Amino acid sequence: MKTTLGQRIKARRKDLGLSQGKLGELAGLDQTVISKLERGDVQETSRIAELASVLRCDALWLATGKAESGNVSNVAHSAANRVPLISFVAAGNWGDAVDNYAPGDAEAWVETTVPVKRHTYALRVEGDSMEPRFPNGAILIVEPEAEAKNGSYVIVRQNGTDATFKQLVHDGGRWYLKPVNPRYPIMELAEDAVLCGVVKQMVMDVE
Repeated sequence: MKTTLGQRIKARRKDLGLSQGKLGELAGLDQTVISKLERGDVQETSRIAELASVLRCDALWLATGKAESGNVSNVAHSAANRVPLISFVAAGNWGDAVDNYAPGDAEAWVETTVPVKRHTYALRVEGDSMEPRFPNGAILIVEPEAEAKNGSYVIVRQNGTDATFKQLVHDGGRWYLKPVNPRYPIMELAEDAVLCGVVKQMVMDVE
């Protein structure tokens, strides 16, 4: 869906938790100018570079809605979204957790461009069952509160084992866990299966 300059500014401003006044102050613009830009009363500004810097996004995308990468999520980055990187064992018990990890308890903290909630976490892919789409060592951003649908990539615990990462597939009235790598078998979803989260993003680097 095509967006306007004002809509892009407003979306990034809200992602970063900035008020119109604060954005204007940081970008060298009056708050009323920011308000007019967001409402569409003003269609352009000569301070795109400054706005993009403050909004932590690609200037080309902010000005035109287009990005060289072709993926806005790669350029509209918010460093404020950080989630704990945990193990598959911890992921299997995540639904029983009372609260998210405290700083220092996780293996590492991962930055993500997707919206996060209180219990969102990151998980490192182990093995090649989901290659080539999800290579061994890649980092997954997982949302435990998201609704899993047919085709969703999920983290699931079943049969009393540790969590596993597969694609959830509905076929013939039954649910299955499907690997991307055809060398691995498709497994039927067990009755005691516990959904530990839906994969929202894949990243490759952690701090």
